[in-house]
Amino acid sequence: MRRLTALALIAAIVVAAACHDTTRPRRQSPLVGTWELTTHFDTFVFETPGASPPDCPNATQYCVHFSSNTGGPYLGGILEVQDTSSSADTLGSSTVVIAGMLQSSFCDAAGSYPPIGCTHVSARVPVQYAGNMTVTQDGTTAGSIWLWLSEPYVGSWPNPRILGSGPLTYAGDSIDGRVPHWGTIQGRSPPTYRGTVVLRRVH
Repeated sequence: MRRLTALALIAAIVVAAACHDTTRPRRQSPLVGTWELTTHFDTFVFETPGASPPDCPNATQYCVHFSSNTGGPYLGGILEVQDTSSSADTLGSSTVVIAGMLQSSFCDAAGSYPPIGCTHVSARVPVQYAGNMTVTQDGTTAGSIWLWLSEPYVGSWPNPRILGSGPLTYAGDSIDGRVPHWGTIQGRSPPTYRGTVVLRRVH
């Protein structure tokens, strides 16, 4: 009887090990593939020194402005998404890496007095961006994906521009949401843009 009980216990252990085999192939993240990035920036954030009516009439050192005059910035193009070793069988709790050559046009002149926002943007130039998307436990719910993209570091100056999203929503062939920051992170309040981002899967 003891022999049969021991054999049954061994069999149960073998079955459990097979069910929890960590060496079995995992499916790649459903985010893997080619995506087209488009953006719309509706707010330009910039700084002026000292008092700056009407936003900061009593300021003594500096004033941060939030202007709807954006000047027509642009960031868009094709991104390739690849899997990482942290990916799971589903979207839940995974990270994918992103890279692509994007077209970029950023503000290069802002009106300070009065603070009228961006008055001119640069010509569009190709810029290599790379980063990642991090997915929370349930990637199919609203606000479950976080996007981070950066220009390459080429030294201590100037700092690269970084696109950092708020929580994005995944819907199969599209990912969209707010962008609270596109710009450098250098200094106290460098010129930045805020707006929306959309990623659409390219078939």
